[in-house]
Amino acid sequence: MVEVFKCINNLNPTFMSNTFDVKNVSYEMRDNHKLVLPHFNTIKYGKKSFKYYGAHLYNLMPVYMKANTDLQSFKKLVSTWEGPNCTCDICNFVF
Repeated sequence: MVEVFKCINNLNPTFMSNTFDVKNVSYEMRDNHKLVLPHFNTIKYGKKSFKYYGAHLYNLMPVYMKANTDLQSFKKLVSTWEGPNCTCDICNFVF
């Protein structure tokens, strides 16, 4: 989540700054800080990519976390956020 925050706030190098697109909303909503989810054709290179999953997780974050502009305070907030249950193959692996 920290890398997504850096990309959106132009704290990363220029080649990563254009990774995520902010959704433009012409009317006032509770959460105007949404990212565009890219379309994908394959699971391996689409849905499991950094661009898709980073935007998906960022959109699930609470509004007060996304409205933050300071990197250090954002890191503290992210470390306390429980977030959604992970559904990736690694976390669901049973020994």
